[in-house]
Amino acid sequence: MKRNVLFLLLVSFLFAFSCDDDKKQENEKDCSNVPCTKELRTITVNLKDASENPIALDSIKVVREEDGKDITIKSNDFEWGLQQKAGSYPLVSDSMQEELKHKKVEVRFKGFLAGKTVADAKFVVGADCCHVWLLEGDNTLIIE
Repeated sequence: MKRNVLFLLLVSFLFAFSCDDDKKQENEKDCSNVPCTKELRTITVNLKDASENPIALDSIKVVREEDGKDITIKSNDFEWGLQQKAGSYPLVSDSMQEELKHKKVEVRFKGFLAGKTVADAKFVVGADCCHVWLLEGDNTLIIE
């Protein structure tokens, strides 16, 4: 008898949490009840040489693989200077959150130096109800 009661309690417990997960997923899809922070996130690609020094590129290009759309985030001269100094370049940001929401999107990052492609990497990005996320890919690239 004790065993049956424990079994029923365990099944009830699992069922209750299972329903909560379904409800949570449903709420996350419509995003109406999801509280978000006000921070703006940007996923970056960090380029370094073999000695861990940052690589200052001349330009970058980020393309959505499925349709070839250029989604490169534009930077002003000041921002670009900081990116070059740090070797850290934007891949996607929360400004793209709506178009990436609840999706896995392949993007290609290319970095150019002296007219040559020195970085070429594919990433999978997405977003939840609030922010963009890097889902696949190493965002630190070592350039030989």
